Amino acid sequence: DGSIDIEFTFDSSALAGEAVVAFETLTYNGEEIATHTDITDKGQTVTFKKPSVKTTAKDTVTNTNEAFVSKKTTVIDTVEYTNLIIGKEYTVSGVLMNKATNEPLMVNGIEVSATKTFTATQEDGSIDIEFTFDSSALAGEAVVAFETLTHKDIEVASHTDINDMPQTVTFKNPKVKTTARDKAANGNKDIKPNKTTTIVDTVSYTDLIIGKEYTINGVLMDKTTGKELIVNGNTVTATK
Repeated sequence: DGSIDIEFTFDSSALAGEAVVAFETLTYNGEEIATHTDITDKGQTVTFKKPSVKTTAKDTVTNTNEAFVSKKTTVIDTVEYTNLIIGKEYTVSGVLMNKATNEPLMVNGIEVSATKTFTATQEDGSIDIEFTFDSSALAGEAVVAFETLTHKDIEVASHTDINDMPQTVTFKNPKVKTTARDKAANGNKDIKPNKTTTIVDTVSYTDLIIGKEYTINGVLMDKTTGKELIVNGNTVTATK
């Protein structure tokens, strides 16, 4: 009584969702003395899975795929996976690509990448990985998250579509300019001192994200001193 291993090596690329069953025949002196050829036996069956991944990238500040340039930007990429083997360990490796060049995004000479290892508790699910980097130079640019899923250093799935919008984050660089005028003097900028003066400052803005809430904080400065204007001990400010 004992056991012996035999190996079948072959290309299984076309077998996603299929199953194969090992049939064995034992011979002695050319004569068959035992067989095991049960097509329904789970013990001698191997089923082939083909995992897939798709990703959705969002900026952590706006919670959308539009972001404001910043010294510290964090993009969370939610990687949805299907058809994994429960209980096995996988690694998601991500890299941000510059959409304009289709090359990895480099910040200070370093590729922006992230990695996370997890054990699958279900066949289908999702996992988040984070990219944190300086996006100051990316105004008007877009980055795309590329993801690769591996098991024991073998690639089992990837998502690397440079034109896929859900895994793309576009960077905005808002600007404001203002025009101040006296409310009572029909827009005149040269006004007489008064007990009650109202200055209207029209703030023109560009490159905001539609649907988001913003706050304008204004302060009047004393042009002579370059400091904040103080009236009756209070700084003259306004907020909207």
